[in-house]
Amino acid sequence: MNGSVVTLRQFFQGRYLKFDSNGDPIDPPKTNTWTLDSKLNVSDVEVHERKIMIKGRRLAVIFEHGNAMQYRPTDQNLEIELSFGKNEVDAAQAENALKKVFLSGEDKLSGLVPDFWREFVATEIDHQAPLIHLPDGKGVRSIKELSALGPVKPPRVTKQPDPEYTEIARNARLQGIVLLQAEITEDGQLRNVEIRKALGLGLDEAAVEAVQKWRFQPAIWGGQPVAVKLNVEVNFRMR
Repeated sequence: MNGSVVTLRQFFQGRYLKFDSNGDPIDPPKTNTWTLDSKLNVSDVEVHERKIMIKGRRLAVIFEHGNAMQYRPTDQNLEIELSFGKNEVDAAQAENALKKVFLSGEDKLSGLVPDFWREFVATEIDHQAPLIHLPDGKGVRSIKELSALGPVKPPRVTKQPDPEYTEIARNARLQGIVLLQAEITEDGQLRNVEIRKALGLGLDEAAVEAVQKWRFQPAIWGGQPVAVKLNVEVNFRMR
């Protein structure tokens, strides 16, 4: 494990995490986004009589060139204790516990992330086939699909709060566009947001949070408001 990059199943914040011999967290801290708090570059593993200590440095995830995932070292060290209480360390039990703390080879990250990340992570990181979306019964079409059936007036943004930079992204001077796909409902609300192009360093969650506060005039087709699918760009620029 020394020198390897591992992925935490639960994206806990902090510099010290403690788990019991079953791999369950003890007094767990808050969780954060996976691009900031899932990756650990392991520098040392110590097996003591009644505990295992795993030490390393946290890595942040960044997407600077397309959707290829890269790691950026942070200034945060992390210690993980796997405690066996009054019992001695058992190799088989330790192996099972570690599989509950970290992703193993047969696991997929897409099963752990929020819904708006799932298809992006499945196709770009887990390298699975694109997910199949069953019809929702409401016939939500894209602008292009509606245009093929007749004139359509696209949605127009009426309220557009700016997204907030995360501290690590600002320090890295990360700029660019997060591309989202979403549905704009008949009353101008936004729903079913999914990430299509990511930046990392927590900016993707910031983009999703921002667009949830946006408001739109709905698309008009056949003289009536209609729900549509469309791409939404959220631009991050240093000022």
